[in-house]
Amino acid sequence: MKKTVFALSIFAGIILTSCGGGAKTDAPAADPAAASTPAAPAAPAAAAITVTEADWAPTDLKATSNLTPISLKLPKGVKLEKNGNGGVDATIGGNYTLVVYNTAISSVKEGVDGDKKMYVKNDATASTTVDLDEPNGFVYTTVYKGTDGKTFPAGTHFVYYYEQKGAGGSVFYSVHDEKASGASAEDAAFTPDLAKKVYGLVKSSFDKK
Repeated sequence: MKKTVFALSIFAGIILTSCGGGAKTDAPAADPAAASTPAAPAAPAAAAITVTEADWAPTDLKATSNLTPISLKLPKGVKLEKNGNGGVDATIGGNYTLVVYNTAISSVKEGVDGDKKMYVKNDATASTTVDLDEPNGFVYTTVYKGTDGKTFPAGTHFVYYYEQKGAGGSVFYSVHDEKASGASAEDAAFTPDLAKKVYGLVKSSFDKK
């Protein structure tokens, strides 16, 4: 009789276990909100732009565009392309471009004042300071803001004008720097030191002419 009762007890235990009637409990479902969110990747650092004056030498731009028959100091390895203004884009290091073109103005002052109105007195800027102001050009640092009010890293740039005098009158050329098309360099890569160095090299390109 005891064997029969013992056998029945084992049988009942097997049935309870198979039906989930034992002490086993299901693990709680994972809370999606509790999962750790990976940190957003840090923004890439602004690409450094360096200038070694010894590498810069007079370069004839007429070979690239006959509408720009002038010589400008540029570094070795510069990429020269004709731009939409009939001038020349000189791209340095893949992310920095000097834009040169013949401009229809009547004086250097007119060109400088026009660019100050465009780059300095501009509603798209949160703040702008003129770091170097000369008759033929200027260096300026600006912070741009988006339509949502967000501001972008400060960048320093320059503008320079050259008057080429000839028998038929004067021809005026504009030179300014900007981020190369499609380049990833941030505005922060355009430092005051860079702008002043390149401005000085551009200015010296036209000395005694």
